[in-house]
Amino acid sequence: MKKGKTEVGKRLEEELRKKFGTISAAAKAAGGADASYFGSYLTGRSGLGKLVITKLEKMGIDVNYVLNGREEPKANDQSALRDLLQKKVTDLEYRLSQAASELKEMSDLIQNSGIGK
Repeated sequence: MKKGKTEVGKRLEEELRKKFGTISAAAKAAGGADASYFGSYLTGRSGLGKLVITKLEKMGIDVNYVLNGREEPKANDQSALRDLLQKKVTDLEYRLSQAASELKEMSDLIQNSGIGK
């Protein structure tokens, strides 16, 4: 698991330097005081949480590349963009189906237990 975080840290550093020139400049853009703001993420001591990921996205960092090693398709690559969108729709449909099944199961349990009466 540590290896994956280290790879994420390397890609994060690469993206921050590409966009801001230095880690210090990136930290200031993120609202941090100095380069140590990203230190635990760059070294792999901490994983990137939702708040940090959201902040990185707002800063213009390719979070998909940082987390997965794959760049987001460029907007002018219509075929890749269409494939990505279709994959996301399919994934969402699957997760909604799973959620519906869970809700039905919960409803059945409540009805059978007499709690709702």
